[in-house]
Amino acid sequence: MASNPSSAPPDAIWLTEDPAEELTRKLALVWTRAELPSPQPYLYLEYVSIIKSLLLDVGDLTQTETIVRAVLDQAVALGKNSAWVEVELRFEAMVSLAFIDRAEFTRLELRGMASMGHTDLDAVFDRFNDRTNRFIPDNS
Repeated sequence: MASNPSSAPPDAIWLTEDPAEELTRKLALVWTRAELPSPQPYLYLEYVSIIKSLLLDVGDLTQTETIVRAVLDQAVALGKNSAWVEVELRFEAMVSLAFIDRAEFTRLELRGMASMGHTDLDAVFDRFNDRTNRFIPDNS
């Protein structure tokens, strides 16, 4: 006798979803539980949407998870909020679509920021360092 999926309990739905959906929901939950400073103006579904967008651009489950966890870890370490996380995930999505390496992409983007009138060069350099060191293990 075949079971009717619509009558399955909600937990059973999680077991039958595709891996991309499962990963997206898992990472969104990790993000909601991250100890980021306030304000966290995002809803769970916004986290899901941002992560789905990243996954579509990156095209790889493992790489997407690595990126999200690295950005969240960095946000916690640097005391950044969810808005910063979103900007950095969008940056990582753009890097995955670019045909140049991440350091060069970062330099180009930051040069553009400087040429558009961003006068806080310390903030520009901090962002450059954050991005270029994101995937370098901390050996301290």
